Amino acid sequence: MKRAIDEYRILGIENTLAFGKMVMEHEAFISGQFDTHFVKNYFNPNQLAHYNETEARIAALIAAKVWTEHRAAQAPNHTDTAQKTATASKWKQRKNMR
Repeated sequence: MKRAIDEYRILGIENTLAFGKMVMEHEAFISGQFDTHFVKNYFNPNQLAHYNETEARIAALIAAKVWTEHRAAQAPNHTDTAQKTATASKWKQRKNMR
């Protein structure tokens, strides 16, 4: 179950996967020594900070990679421009110089 939670990806909306993982890793849950008051007895929202921080770091790395690739794709390719100019007619070359 923990592996399934780790591999599950939901983008763009908040979800309870971090809570589910916290429960699955909690000693009371693992040992079976819990009841319907598990959340009241054991849950503290600060416990999820570790899980959310890890997810935020992964998201930031992915965003940086996507942004870098997007910027590279948008940048003019000077070798292509030089090749086009070299093969263009004299009239087009003169027009491009203006």
